Amino acid sequence: MFSKLKLASSEEKKHKIIAHRGMSGKYPENTILAFEAARLLGLRWIETDINMLGDETLVVFHDKSFGRTVSGNCLTKNVSWKDFKDLDAGLWKGEGFAGTKSNALGRTDQLG
Repeated sequence: MFSKLKLASSEEKKHKIIAHRGMSGKYPENTILAFEAARLLGLRWIETDINMLGDETLVVFHDKSFGRTVSGNCLTKNVSWKDFKDLDAGLWKGEGFAGTKSNALGRTDQLG
């Protein structure tokens, strides 16, 4: 079984760069803005997080609760997309990112 698997060569492994939650060092993590920045730099791999809201909407969001990247103190499992979709996911990263939104899983395909 394993003999038919093509394993990555050490050369391929050495050059793999993965954008953690997009370009989260400079942009609000797990946002289209962060993903697009990674794409524009030529990165081919992005690690992201998927969370499920109370109405079973899958969202691109890391934390189990609000407070770090969006304002509030509730658990993500206790909110619906209606309540989540307008939250500001950028302000915590700086005034220049105010108004950046988190996205439902299906919206990540909006990359340029």
